[in-house]
Amino acid sequence: MKKLNHFPSPELEQDFSVILSLTVPLDAEDLSPDKGTLKIKNAVEDARKKVQELDDSAVRQALEGQLDRIYQHGRELVTHRGGLALYVTTDEVYYYHLGLKPASTVVLGEYPYVHPLIEAFQFTSEFHVLVLNGEDFEIYLGNTSGIQKIEIEDEDAPTTLEKALGDEIDGGSFGGTRGSSGTQTFHSHNDTSNEKEIDRRNYFRHVSRYVNDHFSKEEQLPLIVYALTENAALFREISDNNHLSSYQIEKSGSGVSNQVIETEVKKMLAAIREDEQAALVKRFRETSPEFRIENIKEDLAVSAIQGRIEELAIKKGYQTKGQISDTGQVDESADVDFVEELIRKTIQAKGQVEIISDELMPEEFNIVARLRY
Repeated sequence: MKKLNHFPSPELEQDFSVILSLTVPLDAEDLSPDKGTLKIKNAVEDARKKVQELDDSAVRQALEGQLDRIYQHGRELVTHRGGLALYVTTDEVYYYHLGLKPASTVVLGEYPYVHPLIEAFQFTSEFHVLVLNGEDFEIYLGNTSGIQKIEIEDEDAPTTLEKALGDEIDGGSFGGTRGSSGTQTFHSHNDTSNEKEIDRRNYFRHVSRYVNDHFSKEEQLPLIVYALTENAALFREISDNNHLSSYQIEKSGSGVSNQVIETEVKKMLAAIREDEQAALVKRFRETSPEFRIENIKEDLAVSAIQGRIEELAIKKGYQTKGQISDTGQVDESADVDFVEELIRKTIQAKGQVEIISDELMPEEFNIVARLRY
């Protein structure tokens, strides 16, 4: 079995004679091995029934063998709240952990059923989370599957204020310094507060530089700051990181658990997705008519074949039949999912595909495309 973390992925862009697509929703109560594996077992048994309909006995046996493999990985598959997508071929089983909960589906066909992947990956799909406070920082890699702490092994990394500033720390002194004459000079409370503020500013400058040089510049991912409001504001003031996101999580970054961080990140992602969907709909509305196609199958099909579709938006749940020929003609009598065919051809031409909720998609749009030319 092979876990996938990105979409589109070359593994699912192959030509398949047959592929099984399974999606399993996983709630918090399903994360126990018994409940979660039972849901997977039910999905596998539904898939097995579909496999029995195939005429080719060799293909049937190969798929059944791959379905049996899934049972051996039950605990591994149910370790993530949200959802699971499985893609079973005669040679391999690929799977995704999804941050969004999909409907339960089992689809057998020539192409993978990718609607759940589009929904999960269509907007901000990968990012860094900087968990910051005045004393130290941690950094996480985040995606629709959750977050993973990045272990920093660099001994010179400014992971703590003490490591970053060393002897330059002012506010951390014990209230006084000895002058050149040998007399003890004590600082007032206000002096110490000012020195601590200088330390905090200097420390954040070190952190910003390190994160930018070692993560943001290399991986080009949005950076979301998780910190108290005043710390986030100061970091934003001094940082020159071009990938610093306008979104931030205003919570204490001190002693916070991975589970709490992940929960807050998922809330933030939901807000980002809603904003990005609204911006997408606005972008379609503002596109001039000659570069926009609404609901017309033949025009959509021809444009997809020609590689002209820059962006394709589909109302969630919209389905219609029709097979697309190599010239872009649509056979509406064929028992083929037109939307799936159009999605596949758009992705093959490096176009973007988005699935929009009923609430945000304008009533006049079931499926709409923005053209490159």
